[in-house]
Amino acid sequence: MDFGAKRWACVLLLGVMGFAVTELGYVAAAAEGEVEVRRGKAERPKEKEDEKETEEEKEARLISETREALVGENMPRLYVKDWINGRMSRGLMEGKFVVVQFWAAWCSDSLNAIPANNEFWKDYHGGRLVFFGICSSDRDQDKMKEVVKESNIRYPVVKDPELKTMRAWEIERWPTYVLVAPDGEVVAVEGSIELIIKKLSEMTRLQGKMENIEAEKKQ
Repeated sequence: MDFGAKRWACVLLLGVMGFAVTELGYVAAAAEGEVEVRRGKAERPKEKEDEKETEEEKEARLISETREALVGENMPRLYVKDWINGRMSRGLMEGKFVVVQFWAAWCSDSLNAIPANNEFWKDYHGGRLVFFGICSSDRDQDKMKEVVKESNIRYPVVKDPELKTMRAWEIERWPTYVLVAPDGEVVAVEGSIELIIKKLSEMTRLQGKMENIEAEKKQ
C-alpha cells in the first residue's frame, strides 16, 4: 500500500470515530472507552458533495501534494545504490536540467511508461539534460535488474533501498516525474513524461529568449 492509500484509510477510520451531536447541544467524544461531555453549539454536520474519490482524482491529488511540497524548493538529497545503465552524481547534474522518474517494478503504469521514457532519453539526454529513474517502492526492488532486461530500459535506473529518497522527495504515487532547473530548484512535478516535456519546452524557449535579449544588450 502506498502512502496515499494509507492516508485515505486513516481518513475513513477517523470518519467512523467522528463526533456525535445531541439535540441539547452537548458534544460527546469517545476516546479509549471514556466519554467526555462538553457544552457546545449543536451543528448539523456538513454533507460532502461527493464522498467517493475516483482513481483519477486520487492520482491527481497525490501528484498535487508532491508538487506543493517540492516546487520552489531545492532538489532534495538522493539516498540510492545499485545503478544500472550508468551512474549519476551531483557533479554530473550541476548546471543542467534534471528529470527524475520515481517508479515501481510492480506498477503497471510505471512499466507502460518505459517506451516513452526510452524515447525521451534518446531525444533529450546529453548536453544540458540528465534523466534517470529511481525504483522507490517498498515492493519488488530486487526485481529491478530483471525489469531492466525484460523491458529494455535504456536510461540509468537505481534503487532506493531504505526509501529515504522517496520520503525526502515526498513521493506518494508511481510513476511521478520531477523536473529540476539548472540552478537546482524544483520547477515541476507531473504524472507523465509528456507533461514534463511540455514544461521543459516552455522553459527552454523562455531561456532562449532571455539569452537573445542579453546578447542584444551587449551589442
